[in-house]
This record gives sequence, structure tokens and C-alpha cells, in this order.
Amino acid sequence: MSADNRQVFRHQLDIPIEGKMRLSSNKAQDEYPYTIMINDVGGEGLGFTEKTDLALNTELDFEFKLNEENLYASGKVVWKKGTNDSFFYGVKFIFQEQKEASLIFQEVNRLVIRLHKRKMEA
Repeated sequence: MSADNRQVFRHQLDIPIEGKMRLSSNKAQDEYPYTIMINDVGGEGLGFTEKTDLALNTELDFEFKLNEENLYASGKVVWKKGTNDSFFYGVKFIFQEQKEASLIFQEVNRLVIRLHKRKMEA
């Protein structure tokens, strides 16, 4: 199977986490003006909900927290679905350096392990 056809694991979050987003074209801006709800996250991307209608291939910057670790990532909208009052987006991360990818992958794995342990203890 080629790398383009791989299915990468995304962890569906039982409770969405809040994150911040900005258009990559506004990198000069220090702030992230959009508040988003992240519904799933994996080593290569995330899914989120927001009221703003974004075009496919829009490049975005994200700030969010996993396991008390502040994470920053850039990505591109690869699909979207409209609902009554918001949109659900799928984003593929764009990493400038391998250490960015490694940190997100590590934190997603830590989250999955922690949640699995909680389910086993319940």
C-alpha cells in the first residue's frame, strides 16, 4: 500500500477538547482568533468543529493542549461536512520538522494509553 493510501489512526475523543486556530496567512498575528472544538486527533491530523465556513485546502495553524502539553501544528483542510450551525473539518498536518511530528505522535499515544487505563479500571 502506498503512503498516499494509508489509513492513519485517529483517536475519537469522548469529550472534545478546546483549541485555538488561525489562518496560516495571518502568521504575523500572535493570537489565534478562532476557538474550535477538536473531536479527534492523530499523528497526522485532527478533526474539529467551527462555525466559520472554510474552503478546502485552506492552511491553518492550531494551538491545543494534550496531557497538559501545549502543542502547535499547521495543517490543511482536506474535507468538510456542514451541519445546521457549524462545520466539521478534517485536517492533515503539515510538519516543517520531524520533532513537531514526533511530539504530537507522542502526546496522542500518551492520551490513548491514559484513556485505555481508565476504561480498564472502570
